[in-house]
Amino acid sequence: FPSHDSPVNGISYYPMSYNPAKRNDQIFSAFMQDKINLFNDKATITIGSKFIHNDYTGFDIQPSLHTSYFPSDNQTIWTSISRVSRIPTRGEDGLNISAAPNYVLQKGSDKFKNENVISYEAGYRIKPTRKLMIDSSVFYSQYSSLRTFEKQSGVPTSIIDNYGKGNVGGIEITTKWQALRNLKVEANYDYLKMDLKASSKSFETSLNDKVTDIVTGK
Repeated sequence: FPSHDSPVNGISYYPMSYNPAKRNDQIFSAFMQDKINLFNDKATITIGSKFIHNDYTGFDIQPSLHTSYFPSDNQTIWTSISRVSRIPTRGEDGLNISAAPNYVLQKGSDKFKNENVISYEAGYRIKPTRKLMIDSSVFYSQYSSLRTFEKQSGVPTSIIDNYGKGNVGGIEITTKWQALRNLKVEANYDYLKMDLKASSKSFETSLNDKVTDIVTGK
């Protein structure tokens, strides 16, 4: 990181630096998907997967499955399950943050792995009239290998690791009404609950039993 020299007691150091200082990374990805119609187009199944190779964690597969059922022309019932990963960045792999010469506060790690989530969703959509639509869904996500900052014994340095985990669930309800030709009314309600924590191997305290409820509406 080409930060300015910051001398302390006549000794210059870089508050932020990368190790190595220069690096070229490559990411290769491909996506495949197939949609299958069933029961005279009353239902569909969509199967797909993303394939990724990166220089940090190697090869990764991110599959997905989506189903839809149409009880009538104005109704849709759908479900989905998918797995998604976030690959490390240079900041997690090799960024060092220092407060003074030989006083490193945070270090990246080449052992940092992908952060992963498996998401489950289900929803129901109906158009009772030509001008009114109601869309509702529920979701639940399981997160693993989330980023944590691990304190090291006897030194002030924290090293990035993957000891975080958690569950996130909620509901979403949207109503749209075309009241007039030039007037559209929309109402939304969202409820989100997050339960994040660190594993027993972690020294991270900010995630311990962190439960958050978020409600929004407009």
